[in-house]
Amino acid sequence: MNGPERNRIGIAAFLFVALGAYVALNFQITTDIAHFLPDVDNNEVAALSRDIADSELSRTMIFAIEAADTEAAVNASRAFEEALRRDARVADAITFLEGGPNGDLERSVFELYESRRLAFIAPDVEAAKESLSDDGLRRAAQRLRDELAGPMSVLTSRLAPRDPLMIIPELFRKLERSRANDLEVVDSRFISGDGRTAILFMGTEASAMDSRAQTPLLQAVSGAFAEVSSNSAQPLRLHQSGLNRFATWAAQAIEGDIKRVSFFSVALLCFLLLLLFRSLGFIALASIPVSFGVLAGCAAVLAVFGRLHGITLAFGASLIGVSIDYVVHLYCHHAIVAPEGGAAASLRAIRRPLATGAVTTTAGFAALSASSLVGLREVACFAVVGILAAFLATTLLVPS
Repeated sequence: MNGPERNRIGIAAFLFVALGAYVALNFQITTDIAHFLPDVDNNEVAALSRDIADSELSRTMIFAIEAADTEAAVNASRAFEEALRRDARVADAITFLEGGPNGDLERSVFELYESRRLAFIAPDVEAAKESLSDDGLRRAAQRLRDELAGPMSVLTSRLAPRDPLMIIPELFRKLERSRANDLEVVDSRFISGDGRTAILFMGTEASAMDSRAQTPLLQAVSGAFAEVSSNSAQPLRLHQSGLNRFATWAAQAIEGDIKRVSFFSVALLCFLLLLLFRSLGFIALASIPVSFGVLAGCAAVLAVFGRLHGITLAFGASLIGVSIDYVVHLYCHHAIVAPEGGAAASLRAIRRPLATGAVTTTAGFAALSASSLVGLREVACFAVVGILAAFLATTLLVPS
């Protein structure tokens, strides 16, 4: 091995370590499905989808604690809320936790609708004209007299000067009639209509799609219920609902698939290469462009997008097949033809076909960079940089 070859190997080793350190220090993975929605500026439906995916509703969890009777459900609801609030993983990660009605709920609802009461005077223009006609005003006056003579006269007398048509009371009655009948308030706790299931609502600070933030939160929920259940004299059962549970499960499934696919594909590929070439040295040789391709692709995506999507990382396994092709072609040509001048001569003989393959493959993936989907642009970045790095590693390092 001459001096230039040693220099190339030294520089390559330095780059390999630098890329590995950069990826290790900045590695972040996400499974956010919004990466595969079109850009907001290009599609109104995509903008709505993104808003829904990160809305308060999507970040809300609902817990139902099933107990033997109402008293046990109420006690379990209080104990569960207290256990959640004591856990630092929950306290710093939620926006609200409610197992019963907020004391300011009625005031908040009144302040919300009182200034907008005239918008609810009637369902349409014709009905509004009828309510403001002479007959309509007489009926409104009669209703007001009846209210002032009723048990709520004190409240009515304070409200009537601002709302003589009694729009707000009627609106509240409609809201009460439309309220779900199978959710009651017992001892300041939400209890379902069966009388033995407590209901709690919890909002998370992080997006439901952020599995890294949601995983410890869900673990804290399981731990809190296990504590409450162990301290209860009666059996309890917890039912959960929340988009974060499905997103976290999906992230864990993707990570598991990546590990399984990577392990079995590498093991099978190594076995086939060993069977064909009968050389452990060749397997080590083939790992050079693969390693450089994957590391360079990860580093490029982290530098441009800030984090890796699980699908992009799983896609990196496909680089194994592409990258090893370069080494296989070079090795076979060198072993069969055995030209004078060694491996460098073999490389010169097939450099153009290898370059053509790399360019055409890169061009195919580069076309994805024009996509309106962020996820596909991320895949394009990973593939283009990874394939070029693997090709350069093949031509500059493998012959040495």
